[in-house]
Amino acid sequence: MTRLDRLGLSLLAGGVGLALLNVVTWTVGWDVGSARPALSGALMAAGLVALAVGMIQQMRAERDE
Repeated sequence: MTRLDRLGLSLLAGGVGLALLNVVTWTVGWDVGSARPALSGALMAAGLVALAVGMIQQMRAERDE
């Protein structure tokens, strides 16, 4: 597992965790605000992009061998 893969998984996990926190606070009745859902989505998107870039790099490296 490369450093980029670990970064992507960390960002994705952070986004999912923040999304779960948003759902829990919404269920309890607390104000979620407008920044946390956007941040959650941005973290998940960045994680998916990092994982996709890592996969493309790995496929190119295997093709060049």
